[in-house]
Amino acid sequence: MSNGYPMAAVIGRREVMEAAQSTFISSTYWTERIGPAAALATIRKHRHCRVAERLSRLGSLVQEGWRKLAAAAGLEIEIGGILPLSHFPLPGRRARRRTHCLRS
Repeated sequence: MSNGYPMAAVIGRREVMEAAQSTFISSTYWTERIGPAAALATIRKHRHCRVAERLSRLGSLVQEGWRKLAAAAGLEIEIGGILPLSHFPLPGRRARRRTHCLRS
């Protein structure tokens, strides 16, 4: 959220957050202002550069590449996850042996 700078967010349902108003929430970086400033700058940069769209486009390309490689290797894969964080399991012992060929 803040591109590597210390930052935290306390979030919750309205009734829980309102109840927390009568308490004190603190942390190691309670007085540190660089984290929130970095978070705002990171969010602005992400919006300006349309990072989410770019990551989704790249994720689509990665998934397409995995499908083609799997088909060429004779593997059936199920790709899951959101586009920027895609993954695929390789079920069974036979599939594990074939993955070695993909890495070579």
